[in-house]
Amino acid sequence: MARPVIITCAVTGSAPTTKQSPHVPITPEQIAGECIAAARAGAAVVHIHVRDPQTGNASMETAYYREVVRRIREDRTDVLINLTSGAGGSFTPSPEDPKRATPGSTISQPERRVEHILELKPDLCSLDIATMNFGEYSFINIPEHLRKMAAMINAAGVKPELEVFDLGMADYALTPRLTVVGGVAVVRQLESRILPVGGLVWTPNDQTRLELVVPRMRVARQLGGAVCDDLWVYLAGQFGGGSWAITLDDGSSTLLTYSDLRVSVGAEWYTTTRLSGVAEVGYVFARDISAFDVSQFTPDDTWMIRLGITF
Repeated sequence: MARPVIITCAVTGSAPTTKQSPHVPITPEQIAGECIAAARAGAAVVHIHVRDPQTGNASMETAYYREVVRRIREDRTDVLINLTSGAGGSFTPSPEDPKRATPGSTISQPERRVEHILELKPDLCSLDIATMNFGEYSFINIPEHLRKMAAMINAAGVKPELEVFDLGMADYALTPRLTVVGGVAVVRQLESRILPVGGLVWTPNDQTRLELVVPRMRVARQLGGAVCDDLWVYLAGQFGGGSWAITLDDGSSTLLTYSDLRVSVGAEWYTTTRLSGVAEVGYVFARDISAFDVSQFTPDDTWMIRLGITF
């Protein structure tokens, strides 16, 4: 039986330009036309960034968004419009003064980043809840800006699409030694299963750290040592796994998903010379492998050993 899916099409993406591919749409007319074509091909949502028609580079101009949205709405295409709020978050430090941004940085006030959303009131808009490296620049979304953007988006009656790029997305320090952690994680991409992430990180003293966070819990204790500057031993339990795109023998592609539960004991060590290492042994159970159009496979329980050195 066919599995119902919701397809979102980002017709330009945030970064691609005509220098990378001549097929990237850059004018409002081209972008709107590709959105309409995507909807007619089966997309339920179109995620929209705009470009400067003269240079083909990414743009934040509300006028370009206004024309794209007008053309889609005038066509009466049955598709949800999702405008990005990610523009205005990039920062690259100046080589001469890292506190200053280079001319190519777009870092902006929250009000500027959602200006087009407040005016055009799309069905959805993205809200990126992480600060991270993106290509050669940093993508900055500090909590204060996110709170302001979320409040303005909510007041406009627009539904935010929360873009979660990693596991640890939100934490709040109640005290210097107690932090509340919360968020979500995709644990089975094949079935789009979302697992709540939450718990406490408590450091009762400088030698003890309790990470009571689902789905990765760990209790660590610092020990002294003559061979390294900093040695920690730990007991951990977590939900493990991941997803990979693979190519089959017939040339077709599929998404392979692996998941398991694991408990382990290990040690981590660090030195002042930036050399560090880890040694871990654990038991892995409740293992599962599945893929599109492939029968589910349940491997036997097993033991694991993990060794590593970073320098």
